[in-house]
Order: sequence, then structure tokens, then C-alpha cells
Amino acid sequence: MYVSIALARAVVSEVERRGKPVDQLLRQADLPAWRFDDPRGELTIVDYERLILAAVDLLDDPAAGLRAGYHAPAGAAHLVGFVLVNSRTLRDALTLFRRYAPLVVEGVGCELEERGDEGCFRCAHPDLGVGAARFATELLLGYLAARMNPHFFGGDARIRELRLTGPRPRNAAEVEELLGIPLTWGAEHNELLFDRSALDVSQRHADAWVCQLMCDKAERMLGERQTAERLRLRVKDSFKYQVQLGRPDNEAVASALGLSARTLRRRLARLGYTFRDLVDEARQELACDALQRPDSSIKEVAYTLGFAEPSAFHRAFKRWTGVTPREFQTQAVMAH
Repeated sequence: MYVSIALARAVVSEVERRGKPVDQLLRQADLPAWRFDDPRGELTIVDYERLILAAVDLLDDPAAGLRAGYHAPAGAAHLVGFVLVNSRTLRDALTLFRRYAPLVVEGVGCELEERGDEGCFRCAHPDLGVGAARFATELLLGYLAARMNPHFFGGDARIRELRLTGPRPRNAAEVEELLGIPLTWGAEHNELLFDRSALDVSQRHADAWVCQLMCDKAERMLGERQTAERLRLRVKDSFKYQVQLGRPDNEAVASALGLSARTLRRRLARLGYTFRDLVDEARQELACDALQRPDSSIKEVAYTLGFAEPSAFHRAFKRWTGVTPREFQTQAVMAH
């Protein structure tokens, strides 16, 4: 699963805004700076989790996710942010945000509920560990609250409350003042509660032309996620982040893509690939990345990638690249 670079940049920006060293953040997350250069780029969900955990460690602020969301620009949700603020009504905005949320972060769950005179928009990150999930969910809800308030609320309609599952932080009052809405901690769900009457009121800042333009682009991007090349890349990346590439778990990779292993095997076969082909590609990329670090041990790289002996890794690497691991490592060091 993948996360838009635009959203990942919001995490980096919060660290920078708070005066913390971004280079240290990226080192801790094991992410090179160039990964953030392309606004159309993506991180895997595993990369994103490492980035969040590194940010949490540097910021030492239990409400850092809310702050990051509040200060993030509209573009932090990629083009989906522009769909949100240019929608005619709040109902349109939240319905479209839910549809296009996978373009921002795959795996996030969003639900719009209506009960009595109250509306509720709920978010969850089931594919992240507890620490990273709290930050990621609070970032998203803080972002939505900050974007929605000036566009869809005013007069009699208001955001009633932001409920969060995490424990009350030491700086809760400060964050509540920043967001300008009541916060409740230790709740059953992470959700924004608001006056239901606001759902169908036309907002004066809507731009139907911009909204349609962004929706058309979003639909194309959703369609592109089913293309052959993207499927190959997603399978390969899933293998890259398996703990033991020597024993790849085909079922786990297929499940992450919402498929059975049998269905995924058939789709790959139609494209001329096997699981083994993509495991080899994953191993090659991981090996090349590791060997570019001057302190890396060829033996350790071999064992990490699941090779029983360094000699087997040596033969495979020469087959992949045309040079030995030692030659590749020497060339990489000289190039830097």
C-alpha cells in the first residue's frame, strides 16, 4: 500500500516548522531526501510508518499529528484537498474525499454517518501500528477540521467536537485552542462531529469548474492503479518489505492488494511474470541500495536477503548486474 508524497511532506514540514533537524528525521526513517522531490511520488505504507515514528521521536509531542494536520496546506491531500474545498456542499466534499482518499493514503477507512441532528465523519488507519496510526489519523482529522471550518461552517452550523481514541495529552488545552473546536480524548472512535444541517448548505467559495477538473483527474488516477506496470511495482514493493525475502509470503502480498494468491498469480502470469521474478527484482534493488552504504557488510546483506551462503548471493548479484558485490560497492563509494 502507498501514501502520497504530498501527505508525507506534511510530516516533514511539521518537523521543520518546529525547528527540528530534517536531515536527522530522514536518517532515522532511512529515507533519502530525493524521495520527496516529485509531488506525484509515493512512499510505501512501511516507509510512511517509519517516517511518522521518527517524527514522533523528534517532536516529543503527543499531539503532533493534530498540529501537523492543522498547519498542512490544502495540497497535503494532493488534488483531493482541492476537491474538498471547491465542493458545493459539505456532503459532496466528504463523499468525494472518501472516494478519493486512497490517492492520499491507501488503506485509510473513512465513513460519513448521520444520526438525529448530528453528522459524523470517522477515520481509521488499520494498516499502521498503534503509535503511527494515532499520528496519521489525527493528522488527517486535524487537516479536515482546518479545511472545513472556514468553508462549510459559520452562523448556526458548527463543528461540535473532535473525538480521539488516544489518551489526553499534557498540552490538550493548547491544542484545543489552536484548532478552535472542543476535543474529547479516550473516545471509542476517531471522528469529527458537526451539525447535520451543514451537510447540504451551499458554500460561497465553491468553484464547480475546479472541482470537476480535479475529480476528472482523480478518476483517471484511480483507474491507473489497475494498470499492468503498477501491479508489478506494487507486488515487487510488497516483497521488498517482507522480513524474510528468502521465504516470501505470497498470501500476505496478495492480501495486501485485496486479492487471493491464486488470482494474483494468474494476473501476473498474463503479464509474463511469476512471484519468483518479482522476488528477484526486489532482492536486486535491496542489495544495490544496501551496498551503496560504505559500512555495509556483503555477508550481512546476503543473509538479510535470505541467501543461505554469501557465495549464492555473489552469483545472483553478478547475474543481475554484471559485476560482483565488491566491485559494485567500490564503484558506488567512488561515485560519492
